Amino acid sequence: MWRFCRNSLPVRNLLRGRGVLVSVGCSLCVGDIEHVNHLFLDCQFAQDCWSEVNLNYNDREEEYAHEWFLNMLSKAPNDVLIRIATVLWDIWFVRNKRVFKNRLMSAAFGIQWSRKQVEEWQIANKKYGSVQVYGEQEIQLITNGDLHRRITSN
Repeated sequence: MWRFCRNSLPVRNLLRGRGVLVSVGCSLCVGDIEHVNHLFLDCQFAQDCWSEVNLNYNDREEEYAHEWFLNMLSKAPNDVLIRIATVLWDIWFVRNKRVFKNRLMSAAFGIQWSRKQVEEWQIANKKYGSVQVYGEQEIQLITNGDLHRRITSN
């Protein structure tokens, strides 16, 4: 999440800009240049993922995906933040499976896998009081604004 918010994920157009010889086409749809906005918002695979969790990002005011997410941290309810994090994790996970193992998964399968990961993370952290059960609980770090302040102040 930190790298996403800092717009520093190693997507193909950034890698190419740093001198890495890679194709710049999107790993998931091959329809556009793989940059953060395309990969997480504009790609058909990303759109399918957002649909899987019943979220719409199209009415956003922000031009860039990471700015949209930072804005959502300050105003979205906890269940929406968890769904957003689930989708972002899913897209990055599936993208990396495609890049490094040449495996392509459906949006539905990826979201199911990501939800399971979120639930397991929440259960593992429950004893520390920082996270509770998926969709009904709150992430203290997000709700008190610390995550947003940490990301924007770095």
